[in-house]
Amino acid sequence: MIAYQTRYLLIALGLCMLSLAACQAPPVVTDLEAYDFEDPTAPTTMPPPASLYTLKSDSIKLMVTAGDGVGEVVNIDVTKVNDDADFPYRRALPGDRIEHVGYAADGSIIVGAVEDLSHNVITYFDPPMPLLPVNLKPDEPQSFKSKMKIVSRKNPQMVTDTGEASKTITHDADQTVVTPVGKFKAYRVHATYTAVLKTARVQTAEDAWYNPKLGLVAERDSETVTALILQWTNKKTIIRSQR
Repeated sequence: MIAYQTRYLLIALGLCMLSLAACQAPPVVTDLEAYDFEDPTAPTTMPPPASLYTLKSDSIKLMVTAGDGVGEVVNIDVTKVNDDADFPYRRALPGDRIEHVGYAADGSIIVGAVEDLSHNVITYFDPPMPLLPVNLKPDEPQSFKSKMKIVSRKNPQMVTDTGEASKTITHDADQTVVTPVGKFKAYRVHATYTAVLKTARVQTAEDAWYNPKLGLVAERDSETVTALILQWTNKKTIIRSQR
């Protein structure tokens, strides 16, 4: 009897282990040849922002395929907070940045603030800066301007810098993104961003690929920072590695 009980116990344990393995996320494919972009085509009409990139608690893994940190796996984590009615979501990005995001009255996805954890500051935008504006028509740029205020995360009353930011966003192409989990036709959104502060100047060029089923599929950015006589540039391309 003990032998039979032991046998059934081992079978049950094996089934539990198989069940746990099935629930785990598949490993990230590290072969960079599994990630690519097909040739872009003319842009077509985009769905509304909420249909392309639904704000909800989520975590996605992406492979760095070019630029700084090639071969690394990075996360973009979105969480919901209960104490911020205007920007109820936090989008944690590679590079120790956290965006405070939400929906505007017209349906645009907007950013009210960005936390820079490495420098322990928060940048506020007034008015909020769009991440994905509504009515973004093919090849018709939309431009935005905001005043910036940078404060200490430890002491929000301490203003460390001020300035102005400008951003131009264009749906400039449709493009298929090749990933280890399939090929996804996406809407490519190109954005240029300039921030002029008292102590520095920041210029960024960014492409983001959105698919109605997956949301963000890939992102490519190049950021140049000029402070006094110093200048440095960061570049990175990340492509989704899991569904």
